[in-house]
Amino acid sequence: MVVLNSFVNDARVYREAKEASKNFRVTIFARHADHLPIEENICGISVTRHSVTIDKLRLRFVRPLRYLELAVRFIWAALRLKPTVVHAHDLNALPIGYLISRFTGAKLIYDAHEMWSEQEVQQSLPRYLQVIGRWFEKRYAKKSDSVITVSDSIARELKHRFDLKAIHVIRNLPSYLEAPVSKIESPLRKTLGIGNEDFVILYQGGLSSGRGIEFLVKAFLTLDDRRLKLVLLGDGSLRKMLESMVPENDLGCRVFFLSAVPHAELLDWTAGANVGVHPMEGTCLNHKLALPNKLFEYIQARLPVIVSDMPEMSAFVEGERIGLVFKDTDVAALASCIVRLANERDLYRRLEKEAARVANAFTWEQEGPKLLSVYEGLGLNQGPVAESSRQT
Repeated sequence: MVVLNSFVNDARVYREAKEASKNFRVTIFARHADHLPIEENICGISVTRHSVTIDKLRLRFVRPLRYLELAVRFIWAALRLKPTVVHAHDLNALPIGYLISRFTGAKLIYDAHEMWSEQEVQQSLPRYLQVIGRWFEKRYAKKSDSVITVSDSIARELKHRFDLKAIHVIRNLPSYLEAPVSKIESPLRKTLGIGNEDFVILYQGGLSSGRGIEFLVKAFLTLDDRRLKLVLLGDGSLRKMLESMVPENDLGCRVFFLSAVPHAELLDWTAGANVGVHPMEGTCLNHKLALPNKLFEYIQARLPVIVSDMPEMSAFVEGERIGLVFKDTDVAALASCIVRLANERDLYRRLEKEAARVANAFTWEQEGPKLLSVYEGLGLNQGPVAESSRQT
C-alpha cells in the first residue's frame, strides 16, 4: 500500500491494511516525519517510512522535487519487495503506484478517498496544476486494474468522468462497538471535567476550512444555556482562529479544544458526547458527494447527529432517521438544531435509539470483506496468508 502521508491516524488505510492482511502479507510505504520510527510493525502490518532529504536543501520547486525523491525511494524499495498487488491511496500515490506496477508486474488498485479535482484545497491551486491533476487521474485510473472509492455518488461521478467499466464502493465504516463506554466514564468528560448533567456537542476531525466549524462556534456562542458544552476534538490550521472566536470568559468552561487522539481510542472519547455535529460547507463538489468517516464514528458511539444539507450525507441521516439537518452556513438554523436536541427529550431518545440500530447495520465487519472480493476479482484468491508469500 502506498500513501504519501506519514501513516498516523489514517483510519481508512489501517482498516484496509488489516483486512488485506487476512490473505496477504501487507507492507505500507509512507513518508517519514520527525519522532516516528522508520520501520514499524502495527498488528502484523509492516510500515516503512521513507525520509525525504530534499527538504533539507534550500531549492526552488521543492514540492515537485520532494515528490520525485519519494517516487524514486518507493519504487526502489518495491523492486526489492516484488509485490503482487500495489494499492495506491489517493491521486498523489497513483502515478507512483502505476510505475511500481509496471516495473514489478503487480496488479494496481486505485483507492480514491476523495474526488481529488473537486476538493476545496485543489481549487486554490494554479489552473495548470488542476489540469495536470485531472489528466493524471483520468490516465492512471483507466490504467488501474481496479478502482475503489467511498460513496455511491462519487463512484457514479468518477465512472462517468473517466469512462470506467466498474468501480467498487467501500465506505469508511468503523468496527462494531458492542458496548460504548458510558458518558460519565468517557475520557472526554474525565479529561475536561464535564459533569453528567451537561449536554455535550462534539465535532471531531480536522480543523480546516470548508468544514463549517466556524459557523458551529458562532451558533454555539448564541446560546446561553450553561448546560451546553462544545468540544472540538482535532488539530488543523484553523485552531488558533477558532480559539480567538471564543470570549475569554467562556473558554475553559463552555468551549473546549482537544488535540487528536489515537484512532484506536477515538470512540471512547466520542461516546462522552451527547450529539455529534458535522457542519460541512457546500464549497465544492467533493463535499456535496461525501459520506464522511466522522458520521459513522458518531453513530458507532450511539450519538444522534446534526449535519449540514450536503446531499449524500443529509440523505443518509434523514433516510435512517438518526439526526437533524440544517442549511449549511446558517448559524441560526444550526443553533436551533442544538436547542431542539438538548430540550426535546422524546426526540433525542428516538434519534438515539435509531443511532443504535444503524450502528449495528453499518460496520467494517460487513464492509471490509468487499476489499477481499476486489482482490479476488483480480485473480488473487489463493488461500490464507500462512499458505502464501503474496505481498501487497
